[in-house]
Amino acid sequence: MRIREAKDFLVAQTAEQAAIEGLPLSDVERRIMYFTESGYVPEDPIKLNQEFEAENDSDKYEARISGLLHHAYRRLRKENDAACKNWDLAIKTLRRGDHYLLVMWDMAPSTPYTWTPVRDSLKLLASGLGVAALVAVLGILAAFIGPKI
Repeated sequence: MRIREAKDFLVAQTAEQAAIEGLPLSDVERRIMYFTESGYVPEDPIKLNQEFEAENDSDKYEARISGLLHHAYRRLRKENDAACKNWDLAIKTLRRGDHYLLVMWDMAPSTPYTWTPVRDSLKLLASGLGVAALVAVLGILAAFIGPKI
């Protein structure tokens, strides 16, 4: 696999994951993923960086992309073994250089800005409702038991 193929694959999978999660990537967000300190860059990196920084907060963007990368990888592990192997090969290919995608892949995906899938949000909501129900039941019991004591 060549570097451009590796990046095309990873960017496409990340964009697909963003769409699945209802938070599609903008054009500049996709283009900045191709940035590298060494090697070929498809466009002027200074202009690209200026355009990116005018629209984005780098820390939030990196955390978001890191989360999307990890979510996409988990999805591929479950759905498509061949694509998962391509992912591993793409990462291995990029490790031969200094690529922005690797910075985000190597970040811990549990940062505060990581976008969570809908089912994670539903689990959190269900937990909150469970705690609220427990507090309500305890309050009712206290109201009935309290006056008798």
